[in-house]
Amino acid sequence: MKVLRTLTLAVTTTVLVAFTICNADPIFGAGSPKSGFDDSAPASHSHPLPSESAGTKDDFVNLQPACSAPSSFLTLPGQQPGRTPGEVNQGAETAFWVVDTRRVPNRAVSNPQEALAQIRFFAVNQCGNISTLSSDDWITNAEDTRRLWLVVHGNRIDSKEAVMFMRAFRRTADQLGLDGRFVLWSWPSEEIVRGIARDSRLKAARADLEASLLASWLARHRLPGPVVLIGYSFGARTVLRAITQIQPEKRSAGSENAGAISQPNPDPEFILFLIAPAIDAGTFDRLVDQASERGIQTTISVTVNRSDPALRWYRHLWTCHGPDALGWQGPYCRTTQNLEESLQVLNVTRQVGHTHRWETYLAAPAVRKSFQMLDVVSLP
Repeated sequence: MKVLRTLTLAVTTTVLVAFTICNADPIFGAGSPKSGFDDSAPASHSHPLPSESAGTKDDFVNLQPACSAPSSFLTLPGQQPGRTPGEVNQGAETAFWVVDTRRVPNRAVSNPQEALAQIRFFAVNQCGNISTLSSDDWITNAEDTRRLWLVVHGNRIDSKEAVMFMRAFRRTADQLGLDGRFVLWSWPSEEIVRGIARDSRLKAARADLEASLLASWLARHRLPGPVVLIGYSFGARTVLRAITQIQPEKRSAGSENAGAISQPNPDPEFILFLIAPAIDAGTFDRLVDQASERGIQTTISVTVNRSDPALRWYRHLWTCHGPDALGWQGPYCRTTQNLEESLQVLNVTRQVGHTHRWETYLAAPAVRKSFQMLDVVSLP
C-alpha cells in the first residue's frame, strides 16, 4: 500500500510539472524582470515628435540634444533648452533614416499599396536630432550610390528604444568603417497584451505581415545592389519573408505618374544577415527555396547560439513541443548543402553566451568580421 501511494504521488507530480511547463509563460530572459522575446534597449529620456501630443502612444521619439560638431558615431546627449521642436542642426550629416510603420493597423497591411501611404519617414543626424520627412525621396537620390543597410528590430521595442537600438548598430558600423545609407525599419512591436507568450505570438504574426510592407517599399525603388537586410530576432522573420514577396514595380525615370510606361526593375539581389533569428528552421528552408524559384539572388548569414535563453524557449510559444528557433538549432543539413557558398552559419555560442541582447550579439567577433566581409562585396 505504501509503495502504491509513493508511485501515485510520483506520477501526479510529473504530470503537474509537465502541465506547468506547457502552459506557463516561458522564461526567455536572464537577469531581467521581463521574460520572453523582450529585445528592448535601455530607455532614454526623450520627447515626442514635433506637432505630436506628448501622450500619444506609439509615436516615434524626438530627441533635441545639443550638438556643436559631428561625432564619429551617433550620440544622444541631453536636450538643449530653448531649441524649437523639429529644428535640426543642418551642419550635421544624416546618421540614419527611419521608416516608421507603427501607425499602420494590421487590417491595412493586407493592402500594401494603401498601407504605404500611412508610413512615416524621419531623418536622424549625427547629433541625434530627428526631422520629419514628407516623403522617401531621399532613397532615390541619384547622386548617392552608397549601399543600403536596412535594419529591422525585434520584439517589445517601442519607438523610443528603436533609436537606441539603431544607435548601437551605427556605433558598430562606424567602428568597423562600414559605409552606406543606414535605414531603421521601425514596426509596432511594443507590448500590447499581458502574458509574454500570448504577446509574442501576436508580434510574430505582425512581423510576418510586416514583410509585405517591406517588400512593397523595396520594390518601389531602384536601389544599387546588393541591398543588405539585417533582421534581429523577430525582425529576421520580416526580412526573410520580404524577399519572397518582392514584386518589382514599373516606374518611369523622372516621372511620378503611376500610369507611365517604364521598364521593370532588374532581378533584385540581397545580402541577408539574420541575427538571433526567431523563426524555425523548416520555415527558413521553405522561404529560401521560394526566393530561389523567383530568381532572387541572396547571400545569407545566420547566427547560432545554443545558450540563448529566448531562442531556447521559442518552441514553447506555439505548443509544448513546437519547432526550435533557427538561431538556436541552426539550418537543416539539406539547406546548408543546397545553398553551399551562399549560406554562412556563425556559431557564436561562446562569444555571446547566455543572453538575447542585441548589443552583445553585435560585439561578437564573428559577427563583426562578417559585417566587414559584407562591406567589401562589390556592387554590380
